[in-house]
Formats: sequence, C-alpha cells, structure tokens
Amino acid sequence: MTVGLGGAFLLDGLGQKVMWGFVSVFLVAVIARLFSAVILSRVVDPRPELIIDVGDSPWKQMTHLGKTKLGRYNGLNLAFHTSVGISAPFMAVYLLRELDISYSWFVGLGVVSSLTAMGANVLWGRLVDFKGTGLVLAISATLVALHPLVFLGSGQVWYLFLAFGIMGVTGAGWGIASHSFVLENSDEEERPAAVGTFNTMASAGMFMGALIGSSIAVHVPTLFSSQLQTLFLLSAALRCVTVAALMPGVIGTAGLTGLANSLLKSGAARTTVLRHRFASVVHAILHV
Repeated sequence: MTVGLGGAFLLDGLGQKVMWGFVSVFLVAVIARLFSAVILSRVVDPRPELIIDVGDSPWKQMTHLGKTKLGRYNGLNLAFHTSVGISAPFMAVYLLRELDISYSWFVGLGVVSSLTAMGANVLWGRLVDFKGTGLVLAISATLVALHPLVFLGSGQVWYLFLAFGIMGVTGAGWGIASHSFVLENSDEEERPAAVGTFNTMASAGMFMGALIGSSIAVHVPTLFSSQLQTLFLLSAALRCVTVAALMPGVIGTAGLTGLANSLLKSGAARTTVLRHRFASVVHAILHV
C-alpha cells in the first residue's frame, strides 16, 4: 500500500510527463516481482506424503455443473464472475475519467478498501466458524452483488471513501466464504483439482464478462450522467439474478431457512436488548 501511494504521488507530480511515471512504476513492479520469485524459489517445498488424485479436468467438470453440490457452486461461480466482469474493468475508467479524481485519491480508495477488508476478515472468519460457510456465502454474495450501485450515487470523495470502506468489508466476506466452501465440499485427495477448477471458473467468468462489457459499453443507453453507470446498473442486476436463481441450489433450502432464522433471531435478540435498555433509561428518569 505504501509503494502504491508513492507511485500515485509520483504520477500526480509529473503532470504532462505522466507516461514516464507509468514507465517507472511498471519497472519497479517488474523488479519487485522478479525479486519475489527469487525468494520464493528458495522456500523448501517438501513432497506431500498424501497421494494426490489428479481429479477431473475443468472441461469434464463442466458437465457436472448441475449434478453435484460443488458442481452447482462452480456454475454459480462462473455466472457470478461473468456478471462482475461486465463492469469491474470500467471502475477505474469511471473514477479517473468521468469523476476526474487524482491518482493519489484513486489509490487511497484502494487502501481504504484493503484496510477495512483486513479488519473484517477476522469477524467473517468467526461467523463462518459459528454459523457455517453457507450463511456467510449467501450474505456476502448478496452484498457484493450490490457493489456497482455505489457508482450511481455521489461523486464526492468522502462518499467514495465511505463506499469503498463498506465494499472492503463485504468483499472480505465473499473472499473467505467462496474459498472455504470449496475446501469444505471436496475430499482431501481431490482438493487441489477442486481449487483449480474454482479458480478456472472465476477467471473464465471475468474474461467473458469483460468481453461482454467492452462490447456493449458504448451502446447502452445513458440512463444517468454516464453510459458506464448504465453498465454498473446492468452488472448489479445480473449479479442479483444470479444469486437469487443459483444460490438456493448451492446451499439448499435448508440453508436459506437457516439464514432466515439466524437473521430473525439476531433481530429479535437486538430488539429485546434495546427494549430492556429503553426500559432502564425510562425507569432511571422516573426515579430521579
């Protein structure tokens, strides 16, 4: 984050010579990655005693999308990331070109999102431990589906910082639950193949979504102040439809019932606490 902010300040300070700034930033990134590769190559990687099953190829697992729990989840993963990819590449374009914010503010938004995500990881992890991955997966997927709607609101910097902070929290939940679900629903021998398939589906979805988004970005109607905002609205709608249509098949109706019961119990508990606190305050006032 520190290096990112340093690069952003450099780009802002160069003015018309900003291209030299990009050359410098990319050069530093290349050197840092090569240095990381050298260090990683020195890490001892003992051979596992467990005999790993090669598993089915991603292409063969495509035929299992509707037949198994993990297959249905991979279908959700593919469709959801396709919906995300429609608008995700244009977030930077919208912020830098349409809202005309500086590189420093742009990187600052990413820093805020990362910091809130780091703080929320522990909370989401505890919720997974106590309530299960299905609950966190359903909640976080629904919240992440609403992310693009943030860009339909104000373009003020304070609003963007608040929005990116919240998106960091919700995105952290999705990051934990989406990977935990794969680990929980795969055997130890097949887990490497299952994780590989999950990542393949996510990457394929982002690729297809980016192709679709770039193809229609200049053709969608301008419903707001920018065509990109229409694209954000479309992406949010597709994400919500994907979650509503495919999530029940992944966590099951029992999981949805458990989610509803958990929310109701949580709301009832909070209402009871507030009622007791209010009664205590009233009692204290009457006996002053």
